[in-house]
Amino acid sequence: MLRPYELKQQFFVYEDNFLTESVQIPMSNLYQGIMDLAKKYEITRIDFTGPKQYSKGLARKLKEFEASKYEEDNLEINIM
Repeated sequence: MLRPYELKQQFFVYEDNFLTESVQIPMSNLYQGIMDLAKKYEITRIDFTGPKQYSKGLARKLKEFEASKYEEDNLEINIM
């Protein structure tokens, strides 16, 4: 669950419905941290939970980061 006023966001990586990794990513490194996890685990789908407007904004910025840094459009981001 994304929390707007936290300095670190908690992310969980699941593989075959089993928790693989739990990691806290500082807001100052959020987009790179998410992309590092995506590359490490070959993730193509991300589900954001939490406040909808906040999640939509982060999703948009993450897609922009992915496009500008990696010149890719591989992530599907769902707002739950």
